[in-house]
Amino acid sequence: MQRPGTALDPTCPATADAVDDYLRGEDLRRAEVDEVFGHNEYAIAGRGRRRQLSAIIGRVRSAGHGHHFVIRGIRGSGSSMAATHYFVLANMRGGVYVVDAYTREINSDVQGYVRRQEFVSYDLFGAFEASLASP
Repeated sequence: MQRPGTALDPTCPATADAVDDYLRGEDLRRAEVDEVFGHNEYAIAGRGRRRQLSAIIGRVRSAGHGHHFVIRGIRGSGSSMAATHYFVLANMRGGVYVVDAYTREINSDVQGYVRRQEFVSYDLFGAFEASLASP
C-alpha cells in the first residue's frame, strides 16, 4: 500500500529527479534505487499542482530556453500501466520537449507522448525531490 506523500513506482520519480538536477546545472548522477531489497518507494518533496496539459506547455514555452518542470502524469483507472509516472518538460530553444530518462525518451511530440502514456491529468512541480522512503 502506498503511503501519503510517496510514489510507488519502479524508478521514474528518481530518474525525473536526476534529470531535474542535471538541467539545473548539477552533476550527472544515477537515479537512487534500492538495489538490495528492490524496494522503490519514494518520498516526494515538493508540491504538485493540478494543471491542464495546455497550461503546462504554455508555461514551459513562456519561461524560455533552459527552463523545465517535473510533471506527474496520472493515468485513469482503466490503464494497465502504473497509476502515475514522473517526467520532465523542458524548453529547448523555444520548443517544448519531453525528457523521460525512465523510458529513455527525448521527444518534441508532447501530445503523442502523453497519449501513449495514457495520462488523464497532470501535476506540475515547481520544486521536486525524490528520495527512497524507509521501509
